[in-house]
Amino acid sequence: MSVFTTFLANIALCLLLINKANAECANACNGHGKCTAYDMCICNRNWQASDCSERVCQFGLAHVDTAKGDLNADGVVTNPFDGTTSGVTVSSANSFVYPYGTTEKFPAMADSNGAKLSQTAHYYQECSNKGVCDRTKGQCQCLDGYEGVACQRASCPGTPTCSGHGTCQSISQLAAKDNNNVYKLWDKDSTMGCLCDSGYQGPDCSERQCKYGVDPLYLDDTSTVKYSEFNFATLMAVPGSSTVSSDITKIFTNGLSDTTTGNGQWAIRFYDANGEDWLTDPLNGYATCDDILNALYALPNNAVPLNSVYCEAAAKTTATSSLY
Repeated sequence: MSVFTTFLANIALCLLLINKANAECANACNGHGKCTAYDMCICNRNWQASDCSERVCQFGLAHVDTAKGDLNADGVVTNPFDGTTSGVTVSSANSFVYPYGTTEKFPAMADSNGAKLSQTAHYYQECSNKGVCDRTKGQCQCLDGYEGVACQRASCPGTPTCSGHGTCQSISQLAAKDNNNVYKLWDKDSTMGCLCDSGYQGPDCSERQCKYGVDPLYLDDTSTVKYSEFNFATLMAVPGSSTVSSDITKIFTNGLSDTTTGNGQWAIRFYDANGEDWLTDPLNGYATCDDILNALYALPNNAVPLNSVYCEAAAKTTATSSLY
């Protein structure tokens, strides 16, 4: 064999080795993994499939537990707890969905030593078991009624959400606003509900509440007509006394500044028939009836209807005191 023939044979051998190296792993692991022995791809984090072409979606607490099926293709769906150390956990080699292994029926109810575990329901699942993973984007396509990057929350009803008359909050938040109750079960951040605005009700806050009023049969004569009565008392020195200025605007102070600049103030908190509270703008200590009426009528949402309040100012003096 000539030297030239031998040279050509070596070139062909090198080309053959190069082609073999390029064909070892499918699609060269798509640039998302490392090709290892036996033509297998070890995928980077959050990538899966034999050629690392598929994305792994977000995980969340499963709303419902479901069996996973025959993951290791041995023809047997393993019981998560059979009383022995065998068959408790199925090892899924190179699985980035279950990198630490899992069970094929339901969440692991025993450890690798066969000891029973408690509180294993609602175990973390891809898309929280309420969505389908789009492997091309790694995003969960949630089923109707669920939302979030991992479909981890139940959607609040209404279009728009809560019909535009409330806010969507978790069950733990709703419990806290109901006399500071505490809710700490597994779905404390998953189960959602509407907190309706004042005057609205229903699961989606779409229903209006009717007005409240006194039973007309109760108003049988003028002696039974009832009105809400509120008394506000202020205490001040009589203008013109020897101890204070004759200018009443300088009598009420906030206790922090001198009497020429720091006027004392107060406000009225009004509760309507729905239990909603409304706070007026600050009133000066020497506020008149007109000041009080204007502050109440200025509350939003017509909380205090115009001309529905009667104000009367009264003063009392004694011969032994200059206060009233």
